[in-house]
Amino acid sequence: MGTVHVALCAWRVWASYIREGVSERLLGLRKARILLTSVMTVSDPSSDTTPPFDAPPVQVDADMRQDDLCADSAAAPPVQPDSSVALRWHFKRFAANTWAGLRADHVRLPAWLVSTILHTILLIVLALLSVPHAPGGRTTLLVQTSPPADETAADLEHLQQPDPLEPDDSLAAEQPSEIPVASPAPPQVSVRSPLEPQVSQRNAVEAAAAAMAQQQQHVSAQPLPTGGGLGGRTPEGRREWGLRRGATPESEAAVERALEWLIAHQRKDGSWSFDLSGAPCDGRCANPRENPDRLPAPPTAATGLALLAFLGAGYTHESGPYREQIDRALYYLRGQMRPTEFGSDLQLGSMYGHGIATLAVVEAASMTGDPELRHMAEELVGFIVAARHPSGSWGYTPGAPGDITLTAWQVKALKGADRLNISMPSDIFARSKAYIDSLSPDAGVHFGYREPSEAKTPTAIGLAMQIYLGRSPLDRAQQDGMEQLLRWGPTHRNVYHDYYASLALHHASHPRWKEWHPQVRDHLVQTQARQGHEEGSWNFRDHYGDVGGRLYTTAMCAMILEVYYRYLPLYAENSEFPL
Repeated sequence: MGTVHVALCAWRVWASYIREGVSERLLGLRKARILLTSVMTVSDPSSDTTPPFDAPPVQVDADMRQDDLCADSAAAPPVQPDSSVALRWHFKRFAANTWAGLRADHVRLPAWLVSTILHTILLIVLALLSVPHAPGGRTTLLVQTSPPADETAADLEHLQQPDPLEPDDSLAAEQPSEIPVASPAPPQVSVRSPLEPQVSQRNAVEAAAAAMAQQQQHVSAQPLPTGGGLGGRTPEGRREWGLRRGATPESEAAVERALEWLIAHQRKDGSWSFDLSGAPCDGRCANPRENPDRLPAPPTAATGLALLAFLGAGYTHESGPYREQIDRALYYLRGQMRPTEFGSDLQLGSMYGHGIATLAVVEAASMTGDPELRHMAEELVGFIVAARHPSGSWGYTPGAPGDITLTAWQVKALKGADRLNISMPSDIFARSKAYIDSLSPDAGVHFGYREPSEAKTPTAIGLAMQIYLGRSPLDRAQQDGMEQLLRWGPTHRNVYHDYYASLALHHASHPRWKEWHPQVRDHLVQTQARQGHEEGSWNFRDHYGDVGGRLYTTAMCAMILEVYYRYLPLYAENSEFPL
């Protein structure tokens, strides 16, 4: 109750302070100090000199008005520690004095301040009244630690306990979700009987070492790629590697005739087109392309294929007899690049166009060191990376699920960019290999187009890509797959299959390469057109040839005949293939 008394007296002084105005504020502060000192003395029960709560009022200076002091209350009943009547009397007088002070004309207080003061006072009083007070003026905090006597304590054994294994759905939204992480299983410790014969620690170590050596035997026997690159694309390289790997004067002459035919069919803007109905051919070549499915055949893909044939023979925009034509073709591709947020786009309707054109730009940059071509390559590679499907494949459009043919062109372009040390995600080749692995029904021997199967052309593509992506030619599945290619033999019509099968066997330096390549080489030399406007070209009726037409077939056949030096073999000829 002493605390209540202090608060009420303080607010009475505040009311007086407002009522008296600015001229008497200092006097009010003095009265408040004297009043609070006297009240605190009265309300302190621990002091030995504490007077009774209803002691006489404190004597103050004569210039102080007795009605303003809370200790001078002649008409007020004596305040006892638990007297609610005295408390109400003091509060009424305090409220009246406060209101009178707030209504004084010379004190202009805003309405919101008056409301705040009154409501604050009311909240303080209600809070103080809610606290029970013990006799003697002390506030006692009662803590109940046991049930009341009239209540029966509950038997703890009969209380229903929550099941610790049962999830609490009410807290599920507040709990962080956990991602399961695979961790190695803890080692199994077996307790041996003391009666069992003990095995020496040395024998255990030797057994573990033998098991590890047996596991590593297959891996250590597989050679790492020691070759590759574009070192054979010079006049000297063509002669050296052509003679070493199986080229003939007739096959080299067929390459030159094919390049002449391509030059005759280059358009004025430097590009090539699969459609020969327009200039400069104007339909003079027989067997026009057929595309009943209306598959996209962008001119960037046709231009890229033609450039790859010239580059494979060692001709660039800086050297060789076709410098001007190659420079115009590169200038055309540069003009077709469309900037995007993730690099530059050369699709023109299909990722075939972008991948093949990128491979041509990358190889031209590698052969010449042209900084402008390198910049183009960086932009184009950035788009390939952004266009990848989450499976690690590439489709007709960016981000679409892929197939093995489209993925192969992008992988070859990225491998060429890797030779230029162009930055790309570190996992890009591993994910592409995982995708190609997923297309095999028998652990890497055969491959399918979009689903696992034993199709001939996808198998040739898959085996070539496996070597590009790091699988050794001595791998059991790779050996079985190449043996399958040899059993099938060249198709002599499907140049897409023959190109990739020749590439796989060449890079592996397969011991039966000398059985394979003469069949392909001699067939192409014999079937090349030798007269009219078609001289130097090829045309075979099959699915891919019908869509790409004579230009596609001619460029692919030229690259097949350049296989001896176009890419140096990734693996040396002395690799020990089991016979």
